[in-house]
Amino acid sequence: MQHATRHSPGQPEGRGEAGMQEWGIVAAAAGIWIIAAASITIGFLIRNMLLRAEAVLRTMEEQYAALSEQTSQVMEQASRSLGHVERQLAAAESMVVQVKGAVHSASEAVIGVSRVSQKAAQSAAQHLEQARLDNEKQLGELFRWLDIGVSFWHAWHRRSPRTGGGQAE
Repeated sequence: MQHATRHSPGQPEGRGEAGMQEWGIVAAAAGIWIIAAASITIGFLIRNMLLRAEAVLRTMEEQYAALSEQTSQVMEQASRSLGHVERQLAAAESMVVQVKGAVHSASEAVIGVSRVSQKAAQSAAQHLEQARLDNEKQLGELFRWLDIGVSFWHAWHRRSPRTGGGQAE
């Protein structure tokens, strides 16, 4: 007794729905693999972005700590200078020339604090901007590859022949 083999016209014998199902499974697995790889890559990029942001914040914190230290020293110096000025004024009016010198040194100290704080703010802004640009570049490239992978998967999925609900005849 011979079994009749059913096959569709235009398909070679021995390649029926089972072959199509295998290709469908391969295409689905490839799609899942691409999505998993893209997800892992996105995770690594986000982790790197967070590590960079953390490093920038640490640098900013260190700069602000140094700025705070310098500000405290300058304020202490200014306080001493102002105390000196008060003593000089109380001692005699003839000391006005010395008072001008003390006031000048205090104003230079304040100018110095202002310059240091401006430089620290500029440096922090530059670090943040550079980190943002680096992250945008990496995320743009990642999404471009992700888009290519998803487009490929969709194209493959559209061209793969569909089976009749996955049931064997």
